[in-house]
Amino acid sequence: MARRASWIIHWALDVGQVYEVRFGKPVVEGSRAAVEYWTTMKEKVEDVTLAGCVMLHFAKNGLCRELRDYWVLQTGKVQVPANWGH
Repeated sequence: MARRASWIIHWALDVGQVYEVRFGKPVVEGSRAAVEYWTTMKEKVEDVTLAGCVMLHFAKNGLCRELRDYWVLQTGKVQVPANWGH
């Protein structure tokens, strides 16, 4: 999963290098799910950290019918906090 996420980040954000991609433990309730993510990467000439949460709502056929993504971008490589994503 992390390798696929790394490729998506390269493609979607046009970054130079992805150093690390982490996902928290997904939270699922009925047809809804949420998962936190944390990635460090090189964007143009500087290192950045992107952290956020994706919230999904699935239709009865299993396809995603709604996706919301909240995130924050910070300059530099920020370490993942202890107990993050549990």
